[in-house]
Amino acid sequence: MSGNGAGYIDLSKRRVEEKDIAQLEEKYAKSKEVHTIMRQTAKVTGKVLEDLYVQFGWPLYKKYGHAYIGFCKAIQNEEEVFGEFDIEPEVYETLMKMIRRRLTPSAVRLRADVEVSCDTYEGIEAIKRALRAGEISAADLPSDGDDAAADDDGDADAQASVKLVAPPLYVFLTTANNTDKGTALLNEAIARTKAVIEEAGGKMNLKIPPRATSERDEKDFTALLKDLERANAEVDGDDSAD
Repeated sequence: MSGNGAGYIDLSKRRVEEKDIAQLEEKYAKSKEVHTIMRQTAKVTGKVLEDLYVQFGWPLYKKYGHAYIGFCKAIQNEEEVFGEFDIEPEVYETLMKMIRRRLTPSAVRLRADVEVSCDTYEGIEAIKRALRAGEISAADLPSDGDDAAADDDGDADAQASVKLVAPPLYVFLTTANNTDKGTALLNEAIARTKAVIEEAGGKMNLKIPPRATSERDEKDFTALLKDLERANAEVDGDDSAD
């Protein structure tokens, strides 16, 4: 921030367009993360930081638009990113250790609640068929031309599964590193289930759309399933006694 006429450059956000602020802040955060990894690698190995930037830091910025993107890709494919650089083993081992420690994404558990019912002749068979149609993987998603990005997130093998809570309530579940992609997977699973059940004359009602769940949510859901299993077992026992 400059004083008027002081000759300093005004670096305040007031000079930045509102729509650009979030993008620039994200770029700054990524650059800071890259610099931390580079600085720690130089410190641990006793190398000059600038030399590491010259050797592979700046080239990665040029190759990927940002070294952060290159670092993230290296988690999945080291050779693709660093194969062209002649990096000393000690430096390379330390660098990858820092990258994995700071940039490996944390998996997120996502869930959606739906009601599925069918009063036609097919009944339960139609419901089973519809739910099976929803048990898809990320590979079943329509291609958006960004398949490589999905692989970089490690979500190429993400799977949507279905669990019965109590008829007609079911939950769709998946685990993904990228919340948006996990949500897209569940939305596609729900759409396929809806198409099959409606074709059979049944109905599907989306009670709660896909959302990330907390550790407390998972514990409560697991406890609910156990309570239902216990209740069903008691009912089955009563029926057997009769």
